[in-house]
Amino acid sequence: MRPKFTCFIILTFLLVIVNRSLSQKYDYFGQESKFPYAVTHYNAEHGLPQNQVLDIVESDQGIIASTANGISLFNGTFSSLSSAISREKKMHMQYKLFFDTNTQQLYGWTQGGNYNLIHPEIKQLATYSCIAFDDESVTGMQPDGTIITSSHDIKTTYRTIKTGILYPIAILLHENHYYVSTSQHLYQIDLHTGTTRLLLDGQFEVLGKNPATNTIYAIDQDLFCIDAKGIRQIKLYNPPTSRKQAFRDIECIAADELLITSSAGLYHVKNGVASLYDVRDGLVSSSLYGLHYYADENCVFVGTENNGLMILIPKKVNTYFIRDQIGGSQSFSSVVQDETGALYSAASKGHILRISNGIQSAYSFVDRNVLSLAYIHQKLYVGTWTKGLTILQNGIPVDSIPSEVLPSPHVQCTYMDSRGVIWVGTTEGLVFKVPSGQWQRNSIPKQAVISIYELSNGNLCFGSNNGFYILSETGTIIRHLGEREGMACKEVRSFYEDSYGMLWIGTYGGGLYRYYNRQLESVNSKPNCLLSQDVFTLARTTDGQLYMSSNNGIWSVNETKLRDFCNGNISYLIPAYYGRETGMINTEFNGGFQNNYTCIGSKFYFPSIYGLVELDTDQQLPRKKLITHLRSVLINDTITPGSTVFKRSTHTILFEFYTPVFTEQYNVYYQYKLTGEGLPDKWNKPQKTGSVTLKMLPPGDYTFSVRAIDCFNDASPHLLSYHFTIRPHFYETTVFQILLVLLVIGIIVLFVRQKIKKEAEKNRINNTLLELKLNAIHSKMNPHFMFNTLNNIVYLLTIENYTAAEELLQDFSLLLRSYLEKNDSSFITIGEEMEMIDLYLSIQQKRYNGQFDYFITYPEKLATAVIPSMLIQPFVENAIIHGLAHSKHPGKLTLDIYQNGQTVDIRIKDNGIGRKESERINAKRSGHSSRGIALIREKIRVMEQKYLLHIQLEITDPGEDEEQGTFILLNIPIYDKVPDC
Repeated sequence: MRPKFTCFIILTFLLVIVNRSLSQKYDYFGQESKFPYAVTHYNAEHGLPQNQVLDIVESDQGIIASTANGISLFNGTFSSLSSAISREKKMHMQYKLFFDTNTQQLYGWTQGGNYNLIHPEIKQLATYSCIAFDDESVTGMQPDGTIITSSHDIKTTYRTIKTGILYPIAILLHENHYYVSTSQHLYQIDLHTGTTRLLLDGQFEVLGKNPATNTIYAIDQDLFCIDAKGIRQIKLYNPPTSRKQAFRDIECIAADELLITSSAGLYHVKNGVASLYDVRDGLVSSSLYGLHYYADENCVFVGTENNGLMILIPKKVNTYFIRDQIGGSQSFSSVVQDETGALYSAASKGHILRISNGIQSAYSFVDRNVLSLAYIHQKLYVGTWTKGLTILQNGIPVDSIPSEVLPSPHVQCTYMDSRGVIWVGTTEGLVFKVPSGQWQRNSIPKQAVISIYELSNGNLCFGSNNGFYILSETGTIIRHLGEREGMACKEVRSFYEDSYGMLWIGTYGGGLYRYYNRQLESVNSKPNCLLSQDVFTLARTTDGQLYMSSNNGIWSVNETKLRDFCNGNISYLIPAYYGRETGMINTEFNGGFQNNYTCIGSKFYFPSIYGLVELDTDQQLPRKKLITHLRSVLINDTITPGSTVFKRSTHTILFEFYTPVFTEQYNVYYQYKLTGEGLPDKWNKPQKTGSVTLKMLPPGDYTFSVRAIDCFNDASPHLLSYHFTIRPHFYETTVFQILLVLLVIGIIVLFVRQKIKKEAEKNRINNTLLELKLNAIHSKMNPHFMFNTLNNIVYLLTIENYTAAEELLQDFSLLLRSYLEKNDSSFITIGEEMEMIDLYLSIQQKRYNGQFDYFITYPEKLATAVIPSMLIQPFVENAIIHGLAHSKHPGKLTLDIYQNGQTVDIRIKDNGIGRKESERINAKRSGHSSRGIALIREKIRVMEQKYLLHIQLEITDPGEDEEQGTFILLNIPIYDKVPDC
């Protein structure tokens, strides 16, 4: 028993030695892992159907992962691509996937040999022992050695070759050859002639190709590279286990870089050197399956056997620590470099680290906390907490600043300007020293001086806990900008002056400020600015990126985009983000003191709360066009596929959308807007969540628009629009409202018509009454006229003047006939009226034996003008009877008519005794009553009421120097025809 036990001990020891040796070769026991990727992890807890991920492909809408329990689409969240596949056993466990971007169809191959269409429908297409895909075709090989190359849906066969190679396990088509492996050999087959050539012996489970170098890869237990130069072998580590290592997939990252998944971990092959990484390097599993390189974001998706899906993102960060203080405080405060490019950085408790060419060593130790460092004249100025400033050379203290000179023993910054003046800032003020001079205090008020920066014009900026000061070269304060000027922050930590003369100020708690043309403005307070409120550094790269460390990682923004945003040329500003997925151990940075960053080439160094962070800014994010997709639309919490017309009872509309972005460095935000009648065409504030809820929208047509924006601040991002309609209730529809309006209008019309009808009836009655009234007036006027005329005839007969009586009677008959013809009309032409008046005057002239003469004049064009009848004759009659008949001298009566626009002036003048003498004579006559003028006035009033005529009547007596008589003026409107009654 003892020899066996001794052998067992010896064997165990040898195995440990070998294992340790091999482990050291592959960096297993290094103090820090050299794994070049940071790991992000998703599994069933995040919605993955199952934790075994067999294969991964890329689609337009995200990453498709095949699991042991179905197919899932991943675009930030997981969703089932085909729920039916998990219920069909023959479709279970798709080991290979292919997504056809032209047809949007997904294909899969099971280990049992079934080649299937998976999405948008499920269908078994063929049976192959092994399979390979490319963009244009699928190549499958049957157990009997027949190779078939066809379209993905196998409807078109491009080529069929019978090879005689039985039981193949892998196949690959590259240019003019097929590469086929079995459990014992690897063959090359000419696709034109079918000629078969044996390449290698071995069981090559995985075949791959590199299009960039035209290299074929075959994996047995090592990696074989086959190209025009021949075949070369790269050794892969095979762990000493009882089970043979299984290889699953291979992916080309670059021309000289490969990744290989295996049951022992992930192989990273670069420049012909292979390294194996497993859970000890941060992977969540050592047994890995599918691989997919996502070039759009320069990341790799890796499927595991038992822990879901990993995303590998190239590390941009390396962290340096104080090696002999692992587990202790690793808070670094400041970093500087010397003329050789070596770095010096201070950790807490007085440790100062030196890094040269990536190799770190202890430089010095001071028994106090270090706040700041500065490298001046080949000496290291060490600002401490409570013990002032110590000056080191070659790690040895050589000088210090007298404590009586310093305003405070807490030294936060040291800086030498271009004139050689050394400035030292403390928690209670500032001191400076000119070359070959003494230390002296500056006139800055008593406060903490945190950062110092020299402008291009030689002026100096001093950041403090009360804004910042601008000092001249002589140290005179030019301007102070603090809270009163709009600077709301805890401390000013960094400055940067660009080529346009704009001064950018980074603060703690207040974000970024711009000082330009003597105006200070807050960048963070502008709408849609997503910068951090902490800007500890303003570190500019040669390509114009500004890097800003904070209490939550590092942010960067393009300098041109920053200016465009501040000048209003773009409406949002989103920085890129560098956090844990870039390899940071801790995202909290120290930036409170001078020299809070430095750079060597493309590498920037930032002191953090956990080590000195080295950020490689040369590894830029690939720029990609963000495409936003609509995930679902929920109406009242119910998915309504395909419908865009919703009922009036819709109270909630939930839009869910996404953009396939898998690295947080892009810092993707969403903006949406809802447009419709009465709504402003305005984008909302950027948000991280991919959902929007709209509540209680009124009826109408709407457009919901959403866009994804990221750190590239694209001025014209892709726009996703969704048009929908909320139907109104029937009583809210336009048709109903029109009908209602028509109904109301109809009721109003009926009401108005009824009222008009009543008014018309009333007007008809009033017109009838007025007509009867006119007729009554005529009936009063006519007997008066006829009585006077008949009296004349009787008088002539009395005096036996039969000839004159006969003539008078004849004229009277003519006058009576004319009167009877015109009696029914209230209007008459001027010509007809003058004929009647002429007959009347002729009769009266004969009656009075030619005692007077009369004259009638009017323009011929007025003969057809229409005027009211029986308005002139009564005045003519009065002139004769009451004026001319009593006159002692020959009488004269004139009747003149003149046109006055749309009226006529009728002038009647006599040289009789006048109105006063006539009234005196009539007063002596008993029983005399003259109503002619009164009737005329009444007729004028009625005519005006009925026909809206405005008739003016003036009766005047002559002046003292004028001939006696009476003058009458009638102004009467004229018509072309008789008005409607």
